[in-house]
Amino acid sequence: MGGGPVGGELAQVFARFGVATTLAEAGPQLAGREQGQVAERLARVLTDDGSISGRTRASTWSASSWPPDGSHQHIWAAGDVTGIAPRFRKPDAQSHRRRLGRRA
Repeated sequence: MGGGPVGGELAQVFARFGVATTLAEAGPQLAGREQGQVAERLARVLTDDGSISGRTRASTWSASSWPPDGSHQHIWAAGDVTGIAPRFRKPDAQSHRRRLGRRA
């Protein structure tokens, strides 16, 4: 995730669910819009427990695919860290209605 405020908040959410998370920031510090000491403190708070790591000066790339079945997959890389987002399936409301005995 990006190393800004939204990325930091989402990283904390994922960390609390037990997911190891990496913040990737193209600039020289996480929370790049903040002043130096504030940014350093935020980075320390986010990364102290080890469930969130930070990468600065990270060049990133990503790719997405949309197969014919309507699902979506996203792959990204930031420096030496690579991630694959879960494959999202297209909702199938008709099959749920059939299981409930209702017409689509």
